[in-house]
Amino acid sequence: MAPATDITGSVTRSATEPNYAIVHKRHAAVHALMAKGAGIGFIVSELRLDPKTVRKCMNAATPEELIGSPTGRQSSLDGHAHYLTARWAEGCRSTSLLHRELAGRGLKVSERTVRRFLLRLKEGAEPTARPPAPKNREVTTMILRHPDGLPEDDRVTRLCGES
Repeated sequence: MAPATDITGSVTRSATEPNYAIVHKRHAAVHALMAKGAGIGFIVSELRLDPKTVRKCMNAATPEELIGSPTGRQSSLDGHAHYLTARWAEGCRSTSLLHRELAGRGLKVSERTVRRFLLRLKEGAEPTARPPAPKNREVTTMILRHPDGLPEDDRVTRLCGES
C-alpha cells in the first residue's frame, strides 16, 4: 500500500506507519528542496510542516540525528548516573548538595536538571502502602444512603482514610 499524500504530494502520516519512516521521508523531502535552492519559507509552505520541524531537518545531516536514542531522551547527567545513584543509595537526598558535588566534578548542569533526575530515582523507590481507592458504586452508596442506614465499617470516614 502506497503512503497517503496530501494535495502537494507530501507524505502524510498514517496510523500504521512507524515514526522512523516518517522522519526519513521528511528529512529526504527537506534536503531535496534545499538542494534545489529553496529557503525555509518555501519548504514550510510546500511540505506543510512547522518551521521548527523544517529547521531541525535542515540542520540534521542524517535522519538518525532526528530520531533520538531508543531508550528515551538523553540527559546531560547520563555519564554521572552511576555516581548519583550511589549517592542516593547512601541516603543523600539534597539536590543542592549533589548539584555542588557535580559542579566540583566539572559538570555544568542546572540544579533543576539534578532535581528532575532525583525525582526519577524517587519514583523508582518503594511506594508507600496506600489503601485501595473505593469503587464508584461504593462511593455512590455512601453519598446516597442515610448515614444511619450504613454499617459501621462502611462509614464515609473510612473511605476518606480517617478510620
